[in-house]
Amino acid sequence: MGREALQSKDYARAVFNFDKALEMAPGDKNTIYLRLEALLGNKKYELVCNDAAALLRDNAQDAEAMYLRGLALYYQGNCDSALNHLVQCLKSHPDHTKARNMRKVIKAVEASKKAGNEAYKSRKYDEAFALYTEAIEADENNTYTNSRLYSNRAAVLQQQKKFEAAIADCDRCVELDPNFVKAYTRRAKCKLESEQYDDAVKDYEKAASLDESNR
Repeated sequence: MGREALQSKDYARAVFNFDKALEMAPGDKNTIYLRLEALLGNKKYELVCNDAAALLRDNAQDAEAMYLRGLALYYQGNCDSALNHLVQCLKSHPDHTKARNMRKVIKAVEASKKAGNEAYKSRKYDEAFALYTEAIEADENNTYTNSRLYSNRAAVLQQQKKFEAAIADCDRCVELDPNFVKAYTRRAKCKLESEQYDDAVKDYEKAASLDESNR
């Protein structure tokens, strides 16, 4: 039942079922790994990091634990550490296809993002927009990184004075990460330029409240 729930992306039910299975067979590695996959789907990244780290303390060569911890780090925005984990996984198990493919995805995202930043700094805005879009499309499942990429793309549109399009990208930022302060301040600036003054004030107030709570 846990596998079926995982395949249908009912991650909460999958975790519940895998927990039940582990009560019956606490040391079953396949069930432990599947549970971690379900937790990843449920965006419980810190929990996956901790549980995978516990597995690695027992066996530093546990390739699947290394891979799953790398994924959790990646989805929290820790790309360098994620890549290190995937490389370690591949050193011990060169045939780990998922780790190899994920490494390619992360490197593609980071390369496009870096090139986009360089294009933006050089005021090559059309090129920057295309590169940020390329980075987003390389992995549409990474909500943390993509919220930042949409913010970067909104900055491009802001420079091009395409304020409504920039606001739309900021909207996407907020959907992906409701606590991303920069998305609210950027959207507020674009709304001021579009003479949406009341909405701009609301965004500034939201950004201020988030900034205060993060201190």
